[in-house]
Amino acid sequence: MKKWFCALGMMLALLMSVALADGVKVTFAEKNGQINGGYDYTMKLNVSPASDKDLTVSLTCDGLDGAYSVVIPAGQKSTMLTVPTQVVEERGKVVFELQSGDGYTGAGKHTLTIQRLPNVQFYLGINFGTVGKKMSVRMTVTNSSTIVKGNNTFQLRDDKGTVLAEAKWSNPSGDMSFSITPTADMEGYTRLSVWLGDRCVADGGYLTVVAKGQRAVKNVETERKLVGIGMDCGFGGKNTDQVLEVLAKHNTNITFFMTGYFVRTFPEESKRVLAAGNEIGDHTNTHPQLTKERPYSMMRQIVFPAETMAETLGVSPRLMRPPYGDVNSNVISVSRAEGMECVLWNMSTKDSIGKYTVEECIKNGTTRAKLAPGNILLCHLDANHSWEILDAVLTYYEEQGYTVLPISALIYATGGSLPPMPSTREALLYTDDYWPNWLAERGIEIETKE
Repeated sequence: MKKWFCALGMMLALLMSVALADGVKVTFAEKNGQINGGYDYTMKLNVSPASDKDLTVSLTCDGLDGAYSVVIPAGQKSTMLTVPTQVVEERGKVVFELQSGDGYTGAGKHTLTIQRLPNVQFYLGINFGTVGKKMSVRMTVTNSSTIVKGNNTFQLRDDKGTVLAEAKWSNPSGDMSFSITPTADMEGYTRLSVWLGDRCVADGGYLTVVAKGQRAVKNVETERKLVGIGMDCGFGGKNTDQVLEVLAKHNTNITFFMTGYFVRTFPEESKRVLAAGNEIGDHTNTHPQLTKERPYSMMRQIVFPAETMAETLGVSPRLMRPPYGDVNSNVISVSRAEGMECVLWNMSTKDSIGKYTVEECIKNGTTRAKLAPGNILLCHLDANHSWEILDAVLTYYEEQGYTVLPISALIYATGGSLPPMPSTREALLYTDDYWPNWLAERGIEIETKE
């Protein structure tokens, strides 16, 4: 009898041990959760009662890659499991399910809603700044279902990855702004992007920074009798050969400011102008008033013809003349950011104004003009008898002892320089040493500015 009771006791102990093992349950602390796709998601697992041995708990997921497992140490009543998620374009759901295993029973499911990242866009395609002046880069943020828990600090970065500013955003605000004060080393052109953690959420923004007080060039300071001539080429190329004959007669080169339309419509004439040794400048794509264009459209009006000239003529223009002399700080900023000095004039033949005869246009560019060292003259290729006007003007300037130069050559000869080329454009033909070499070949001294 005594032996029988001992055997029964041992059997009951064994059954109780098995029952206790089978009684360990692992469950999800919560049934639901949500996260922005692309971020790691952490969920809590509870153990009841605590196990007297380490548990290797397994989970499956119908929406994410593979299965997951986590080790829960003996005596521990809970643990955290972190899993990665993918960036999604639209909101979706995945379901985690606990699996039973050695020493425990898995019970329950956890539904995770994966939200898309915030839809962040630049309010303006181009942002304009001035060195030393505080400015804001405004963003629009949409998608009211976005979570962004914990890390809601966005970063504004430049194309080198440098963090320019940070800003916090909270749902459901549709607006966010970065505050920056451009420094001198930021002058020019910078591509912008916005980051949330290690995720880029907005790209394609632009920042152009100009020095305080930067103006368009109307003339240059010098005591030498040097002048520049810029001939605008908007829509007609019929006078090209006559004008080139006049320039050859006077052994002179000038700057031709061409629209993108002109280069595309008159490619052969454009090539002859370049082959004759003249400078090619940018005169926008379709000759609009730039200050009335929206920022991105204004930028494309300046950049597109430069791309056309590079493709058709093999040159990268370093000067930009705004049609009608219509200019503001934003136009100057974009022009210089693209490696082009913004150039106007302080003398004009007024040959594009219909009320003036050829004789009056000649007087406008000669005896009526306040001719002085460093001046810049405006004239037009497609004006009535433009070659005749130019011939008379060049003759008059020679008689007054002046040397006519392309405008970039005039700038360099008087101790100036041109804005640096951006990394996005190659300096075709007009490299930084092109005009100094051009002047040296002609024996024209370069002034030194104090």
